[in-house]
Amino acid sequence: MAGWLFGIIQRTTNGGQSVTQVDAGIDMTGAAFVAPVRKCASDDNVFLTATNRMWRTNNFFNSTTPAWVPNSPAGDSRLPNGLVSPGVIQAIAYAPSDTTCNTYAYANRGGQIQFTRDGGERWTDLDPRKALPGRPVNALVFDAANPNVLYASTHQFPFYPGTGAADETGVGAGGGFTVNLPISAGAVSDDYRIVFAEVLLPVIRQFKPDLVLVSAGFDAHERDPLAHMRLTTETFAAMTMELKAVADECCDGRMVLVTEGGYDLQALAASLNGVVQTLAGPLGPAGWPKSEVASTRGRVSADAAKRALAPFWRL
Repeated sequence: MAGWLFGIIQRTTNGGQSVTQVDAGIDMTGAAFVAPVRKCASDDNVFLTATNRMWRTNNFFNSTTPAWVPNSPAGDSRLPNGLVSPGVIQAIAYAPSDTTCNTYAYANRGGQIQFTRDGGERWTDLDPRKALPGRPVNALVFDAANPNVLYASTHQFPFYPGTGAADETGVGAGGGFTVNLPISAGAVSDDYRIVFAEVLLPVIRQFKPDLVLVSAGFDAHERDPLAHMRLTTETFAAMTMELKAVADECCDGRMVLVTEGGYDLQALAASLNGVVQTLAGPLGPAGWPKSEVASTRGRVSADAAKRALAPFWRL
């Protein structure tokens, strides 16, 4: 067992009857008040912790003094220091499916999320254009092999972070529980209506969730300066009504929405208002607006997803 408080990592091997401080070698500059400490599920000696940079040891329990080494992207240690600075790392997550303990991610107070597949040799910034809000990230969920969690995403593709292709469907027991609906830039309301009707909603209904969590991003709005979609304000209300109906059918209406992207303030305000009004009002038909521009992007996305998900769902 291990824990970190006040910049101290302690270890016990006898259920807490005695503890040993084992943080020698870690530069405590920029540590959170309670910094994350994570053990690899498949190796009791591989631990990660963080200050304003990542640290790793491969001999946590089998050595008198674990050898901690920096494990961050190049230049990461130059992020601002201090308890509430953007560079303070607050969340770390391993990929449980990787038994080599080399696939993991971290997130900091500034909203930056970094990901590695090779034990920290190379890192990928999952938000290189800084489209995510610059808010603290307190937790990461990283489990493509979990059959108890269904993850579904409609998103512009190709675009940052470069993942989210239709054939990325989860691994092991979690196969089919990652549903990616990549849509080419320029998509309109009809494209989203198609992928909702033919893939997203049928899969959710078959999964029968206990709770629907929605990452409510609005950067697909036609006015947004970062993404390149052409959705109108009414489209977001229509998507909300569809999800509200599924939540009512599957889990007694239990649904939580968390505001994410959206960088045109006028579009964001109008879209949020439409979503809130939809949530507050009665159930009814989703009022998908008619698109004035013909597009096959939704059809291409739905067909690709159906092929990838055919072994897992009835579509």
